[in-house]
Amino acid sequence: MYSISAAKIENAKKYISDASSIYFINILNGEADGIIWADQKVNPRLLMIWSEYQKGFQLMGKALSQNEWPNFYKWYEDVIIPFLKRKEIQEFECGADHAALAEMLQGVFANQAIKCEKQKIFYHNGEQVSIKEPIGYKYERVDSKFLSKDYLNRSYITDEIELAYGSYAHYLRKGYGYAAIKDNEVVARAIMSFSFNQQDNISVDTLEKHRRKGLSAYLVSKTIEETIRLNHTPIWDCNEYNIASEKTAQKCGFQMIREDDIYWFGIK
Repeated sequence: MYSISAAKIENAKKYISDASSIYFINILNGEADGIIWADQKVNPRLLMIWSEYQKGFQLMGKALSQNEWPNFYKWYEDVIIPFLKRKEIQEFECGADHAALAEMLQGVFANQAIKCEKQKIFYHNGEQVSIKEPIGYKYERVDSKFLSKDYLNRSYITDEIELAYGSYAHYLRKGYGYAAIKDNEVVARAIMSFSFNQQDNISVDTLEKHRRKGLSAYLVSKTIEETIRLNHTPIWDCNEYNIASEKTAQKCGFQMIREDDIYWFGIK
């Protein structure tokens, strides 16, 4: 496998399917921070992509034949394990765009104690939902004016923007979102973090002590208003065990369209 830049991949669209994750599509398009490895430098069949945002990998393209699996595993030992250790990550996590790639992934790592979790993908139904505004907070659009202010925990929101967009300038050209403020502290946020083909992925978070007050749902509803004004489709994803996130999605008008398998195991 060879490290290759997105700009060097001809006709990147051929690697993208309806089941491709928006996080990894954005790396393939050169829109997000990550690393692309390919089985060959010219006209690669298989891509394995690392997302700095997700801290995980995705297989895209065509599966390798079974007699190529040992070389792939050797490359994993020589390159990927040291890569993860440098980042102080103790698990290898990887998704696959289709069944043949999932079969390859499980076959290559058959000697590992592989676990599998579901990542739920939601699309919005297109109808704006009215969410009651929680009292006691100030709400602001996350724009250039917002980013110029000196909040106590400014990094809570700026770190997310930099991780998703790479720079404020890139975010301000394409991104949007809303935040809740209390006592000069950002306590919750909902941001359009990734976009592809007029589908805008919304990420949301609320500080622990301000949860279960309706902040997430309210901020998401405000963000959805903007997505719909752009004639884009809001999308959402969460781990199968994140019940709170799924309930917020449903409350805001999202409907689950599929579940993606995410495989992982601890590295030695």
